[in-house]
Amino acid sequence: MKSNPTDLLVYEGQTILDTVRVIEANFVRCAVVVNEEDKVVGVFSEGDVMRALLRGVDMHVQLRQCLPGNFHYLQDKDYPAALRLFQKKGITLLPILDDEFKLLDVITVYDIWERVKIQID
Repeated sequence: MKSNPTDLLVYEGQTILDTVRVIEANFVRCAVVVNEEDKVVGVFSEGDVMRALLRGVDMHVQLRQCLPGNFHYLQDKDYPAALRLFQKKGITLLPILDDEFKLLDVITVYDIWERVKIQID
């Protein structure tokens, strides 16, 4: 199940509710957040939505007001490194970024599972 990276994008000026719609439409349970220059500034997950709700944050608040401060990413499709981060951090998606933080691609937990399945078969 390969995700199209552009299907996972939201802008930091969009609302949490807008982001929930993007998350609901994909299988990786998160969205990649970009700024006006299309630079990746974070990843917003279902867990981030739940934490915002528990804090009483309005669903119409812009992401830039509640985006977690840091996120994990890679600069190339390093599947072993991705697997280590998935296991250690409990995340399901890693953006692949260039030196200017522009989104090149993503690695998802499903990509890892597919690679393992191919090796087993």
